[in-house]
Amino acid sequence: MYVHLKKYSSQANKCFQGIKLKGNVLDNEYYLKLSTSYQRAEILIIDDLFKDKVKKNRLVGELTEADMKHIYPIINYRYFNKLPIYNT
Repeated sequence: MYVHLKKYSSQANKCFQGIKLKGNVLDNEYYLKLSTSYQRAEILIIDDLFKDKVKKNRLVGELTEADMKHIYPIINYRYFNKLPIYNT
């Protein structure tokens, strides 16, 4: 899963960064910083979410708790705060 974070700053119009969230789970401080930035981003674009589990819009592999524990808090936060999420 790749998560693209779109931010606006005074120095640049748009900044995209593609980061593998699961890859940083062992560094707790950095992981929390990433999760928070994804939760609070103005726009969040999620690319290839569970791409190894879904083929042609059909579930071909089981979604595990480990799969969900990284993305669910971000999606849940954004849903309750009415922040946009785009999934490609």
